[in-house]
Amino acid sequence: MKSLKTIWLIARNDMALELRRREIVLTILGFSTLVFVIFTFTLDIKTYESQKFVPGIFWSAIAFAYALGLNKRFASEIENGTFEGLLLAPISRDIIFIGKFLGNFCFLFISTLISLPITTLLFNVSLFRIESLLICLVISVGLSVLGTLFAIMTVRVRAKEIMLPLLFLPAISPLLLAGVESMSTLTSGSNYSEIRTWISFAIAYDLLFFVISVFLFHYTVQE
Repeated sequence: MKSLKTIWLIARNDMALELRRREIVLTILGFSTLVFVIFTFTLDIKTYESQKFVPGIFWSAIAFAYALGLNKRFASEIENGTFEGLLLAPISRDIIFIGKFLGNFCFLFISTLISLPITTLLFNVSLFRIESLLICLVISVGLSVLGTLFAIMTVRVRAKEIMLPLLFLPAISPLLLAGVESMSTLTSGSNYSEIRTWISFAIAYDLLFFVISVFLFHYTVQE
């Protein structure tokens, strides 16, 4: 119970900072909306062939915007010394990582949910469904796990604006594939049974890299 309380306190502190600075939410919503608007002018959204590109546009915009938001978020924590102070606290490194992950996940998931009706409105594609919420949940978990790990790994690197996307984007490509394929199946009028394999794959990927990320976090913060 004490560990859960500590995790919640770390996540709540991160969420409070995000509510003040809005580094992740505004970056994701601003960047992704801009990308969506640009593509509405370059694609004929009335044709079925063009609408098949929408899931790819959606998840690409979310991933790139999230990487930008994480860069700003962790850079400010290092500059203010809050992250080093947290590492000096008498708590397990596992708890620190899980708390950071939980805080990032909450705002990524919220931003993704807000982007769904925007995408539906601009591209005239019905994505706001129960199955879409499940896809966003599962993919957001994986993006948050890997994003938190790589943001901490690269935050002290001089070229962190370049290194984070170089590490983060290839690592999440299987998750993006699962998200794109699942949403593409939904836009064709299918139901959950048609996307079950992709959802199961994404969940297994999330669990695998959650364990790996918690393990690597110990060595990352020692450097």
